[in-house]
Amino acid sequence: MEPQESYTPVEIPLIGKVVSHYKILEHLGGGGMGIVYKAQDLRLERPAALKFLPPELTRDQDAKQRFVHEARAASGLQHNNICVVYDIDETPDGQMFIAMEYLEGETLKKKIDRGPLQIEDAVDIAIQIAQGLTKAHEHGIVHRDIKPANVMITTDGVAKIVDFGLAKLSGRTMLTKTGSTLGTAAYMSPEQTRGEPADQRTDIWSVGVVLHEMLSGKRPFDAEYENALMYSIVNAEPEHITALRTGIPMELERIVGKCMAKAPKDRYQHADELIVDLRTIHPSTTSSSRSGSPRTTMVPARRIRTYLIPTAVVLAVVAFGAWFFLAKPSGEMRELRGKSIAVLPFSPFGRTFDDSVFADGIHDDILTQLSKISGLRVIARTSMVLYRDSKKTPRQIADELDVGYLLEGSTRRSGGKIRITAQLIKTADEGHLWAETYDRNNSDVFAVQSDIAQRISSSMEAILTPAEKAAVEEIPTRSTEAYNYYLQGKHYWDNYLDSAGNAKAAELYEKAAEKDPTFTQAFAMAAVANAAMYSFFRDHTTGRIARITSALKRARDLNPDDPVVHYAQGNHILDFDTARGKMERARLALAEYQEGLKTRPNWSDLHYGVAEIQRLEGAWPEARESIRKVFSLNPLGLAPEWGPWTVSRWLREYEVARREIDEYISRHPDDVEGYGDKVNVLINGFGDLEGARAVLEYGMKLPLNQGRDRRLLITTNDFWRVNYPEGKYQEALACLAAQPGDDITAHWTRWMRKGMTHVALNQRATAVACFDTALSYSERLPSGVRKNLRTGIALAWRGHHERAALELEEAGKGDLWWPERKELEIAQAQAAVLAADTDQALSQLEQLMSKPGYLTVWDLRLDPVYNPLRSNPRFQALVAKTK
Repeated sequence: MEPQESYTPVEIPLIGKVVSHYKILEHLGGGGMGIVYKAQDLRLERPAALKFLPPELTRDQDAKQRFVHEARAASGLQHNNICVVYDIDETPDGQMFIAMEYLEGETLKKKIDRGPLQIEDAVDIAIQIAQGLTKAHEHGIVHRDIKPANVMITTDGVAKIVDFGLAKLSGRTMLTKTGSTLGTAAYMSPEQTRGEPADQRTDIWSVGVVLHEMLSGKRPFDAEYENALMYSIVNAEPEHITALRTGIPMELERIVGKCMAKAPKDRYQHADELIVDLRTIHPSTTSSSRSGSPRTTMVPARRIRTYLIPTAVVLAVVAFGAWFFLAKPSGEMRELRGKSIAVLPFSPFGRTFDDSVFADGIHDDILTQLSKISGLRVIARTSMVLYRDSKKTPRQIADELDVGYLLEGSTRRSGGKIRITAQLIKTADEGHLWAETYDRNNSDVFAVQSDIAQRISSSMEAILTPAEKAAVEEIPTRSTEAYNYYLQGKHYWDNYLDSAGNAKAAELYEKAAEKDPTFTQAFAMAAVANAAMYSFFRDHTTGRIARITSALKRARDLNPDDPVVHYAQGNHILDFDTARGKMERARLALAEYQEGLKTRPNWSDLHYGVAEIQRLEGAWPEARESIRKVFSLNPLGLAPEWGPWTVSRWLREYEVARREIDEYISRHPDDVEGYGDKVNVLINGFGDLEGARAVLEYGMKLPLNQGRDRRLLITTNDFWRVNYPEGKYQEALACLAAQPGDDITAHWTRWMRKGMTHVALNQRATAVACFDTALSYSERLPSGVRKNLRTGIALAWRGHHERAALELEEAGKGDLWWPERKELEIAQAQAAVLAADTDQALSQLEQLMSKPGYLTVWDLRLDPVYNPLRSNPRFQALVAKTK
């Protein structure tokens, strides 16, 4: 971590000394509020940065109070684009300091000093800064000193906002004297120069100034004297960046100008609005791989759908999961509610990073213990994190989750002692069934968790089997140090989906395993986290594979019956055991997941594993029941790539599918993915193009939901699906104007659809060029079914029918999952249509329509590809069907 700005530090003889549990290693520099040192955390064996208030400022009670507020504000912020604050403490002689994340890299200031940044890099960094500010603003925290010296760019390209030393909690007592000019004047907003109160729009102004400087290499406002500088900030207009540098898009200049509007009301009102517009400049720069956020997908561990959401706000919630209760009589529903419990996030007594990690770990461990009891329905963690700091009453929460009981609690850890408080609430009358405070040694933490789980079971009249009692009483590790590392690993695993966070989780799980070579779950989760690095972050190094294999082997050697081991093994079979055929891998993985459910029947990730295999095998009714179970346990988790409505659509139960997707949207009105799924139901099941268009137009108006924002995809994909069958070909082409990012398949789809639209317009030469471009993308795919399939489709539209048939035939020889088989069969039917092989096309379509599947009557009625068949009686008989 480099010095944040030029500063002459007060001499403090600390190098080599130990302060609290930190050994001071070297002096890094200073900022406006203190001196920064590199240190080693002796307790957790990690580097840290310590920021000390200079001695003369320590005597100033106002400055000291400002320092305390800085630490309290910053310690509550957990985001990958914000430097993590670990602790606040004071030396024996009264010097206060903050312990924070040590960052390898350089300041943005140093980066700019070398010259203007590439447009792509500048936009990416601005998005990351805005993402961090979004998190701070959601917590009522305004930085008030955003400038290049306060942004670190790590060695892997992550932008980190540092030094909330000037942060002010909105609505709190202003700590600075009226008119004081904290921070660097060149980045101050007009209201700051006037000494007026600053809100989040001040930070947005500063981001605009920083972005201007990144692009042009010079500050938009500069003067020799501070008064002249402040005058220009208030009264002068900066030089346009398009005049300072060629190649700047006009839209980017507009964005910078809006950030730096003199009146706050004319700027972006929230940082996420700025992110939306910045992504229109460079859509592939989404920073999604760098943004830390809570995992709230249904299946966090397998990362089936790795989108990120910085805030999870339930805007509208209905009574729980109608799809789960469709066939259940009211008496059974009441009984299920009476055996259902939600565990609210535990509140840490302190506000440090370690306090939060411990509280989250206890919360997760208690959920794990309860999930082992088959007589209970336990709501998953990913639904419960949405209620952190919620002001809702127990009754409101219970009604939203359809549970009869709530557990709430708090944690405190100091030295070798812990305090855990817990109370069980019966939601019908909000009466407290029991409450307990546990003051124990660190080593007793598992006994406390076991006691809480057993008392809950007894209070809810759920009888534990001997095996369940033994599982609940099991002690996973006797090493406090190993357990601490494990909790930290879980923190990074649960809260960050990016590569850096995932790698950190793997590292911490491995440290836990190193500290206790008998810690089964640590080895199992190390295997899972390393496998995610391989599969999702493309770390295909030999070392990574060795870490996966050795960790999983050790976990299986220690306890092959542990449910976490079964989960890790099931994942490993599906993802890595490629020597076996897909169906054999599916059978073996399914057996692992089902074995895991025997001892942990309420773990939604295992249920999803079962559902996913059933989907891949084509066992639709079973897959639907399994995915409904996932939604039952995790009612507020965002859906993975498919939901019960998807299977209902394949089963051609369209009314059920519509009811199910409507229930999901009512719980997640800000999840654009849900609207895309509803479009599928409306078009495929009902041919309702007008309704689909209305859904898409509504979805386009939704606020940004970081990492899951599909507005680009809606523009390039779903709107095309409405315009193309309606014959609105120019509008369809306009939908395909935007680039879809780096995904090869997305590019292939875009060019195929452009070509198909030009065919409909009788623009054959242009269509051929589009299909040739699509072929260039399919050729880039790795050898296998996907490549053969997409190449065959493109060749069929290109007019190379014999080559297309050979490619599709080759795809059919591959080891196919059921969805791949159905996609191939539809492609072969369409290829036959394009080749004017009417009998073959009709035979294949009749076979496809004779059983449930992807293809629907409305596909046949609406898709122009089938136009050559419309006068054929056999085809007319097909489209006359109601399903």
